[in-house]
Amino acid sequence: MPRSVIFAALTAFVLMLGIGVLFPVLPFLTRDLGIPDAQAGWLLASYPLASFLASPFWGRFSNARGRKPALVVGLVGYSLGFILFGFGQTLGQLLAARVLGGLLSAAALPALFAYVADVTSPEKRSSGMGALGAGLGLGVTLGPELGWLTYAAYGFRAPSFVAGAIGLAHA
Repeated sequence: MPRSVIFAALTAFVLMLGIGVLFPVLPFLTRDLGIPDAQAGWLLASYPLASFLASPFWGRFSNARGRKPALVVGLVGYSLGFILFGFGQTLGQLLAARVLGGLLSAAALPALFAYVADVTSPEKRSSGMGALGAGLGLGVTLGPELGWLTYAAYGFRAPSFVAGAIGLAHA
């Protein structure tokens, strides 16, 4: 498998790692801040909803400006959203961080899929897309474990900062 496809799968892994990193921590963090459980659900839903809404824009951006700029915007936006979330003290701040992170990180996934299509031959494309899917699945699977381990060792806010640092290191 080409190194470029492996890099794309690793990037997909990093992006999905952040989706799950807050799952084990969010109930404890929101209760600590006095945020009702019903509103905590919005914190989980806002990131993927914002990404869903922004993805078509970022797909066009990737086609017009190139894959690399979209990937960098996506990874930096991902990191920014998680770091801001780590500093958030109110529902509004936490929600704004999740929405911002979702809107900006959405730049990366369309670019990743297009990139894999660009660098693979038609005969190898399905295996390249499969590697991308494996990175996505592994990230979603291991994100909660990373969240729990960093929370257990360093507290409520640590998973956000760790996810942000991983995204920046990968950008």
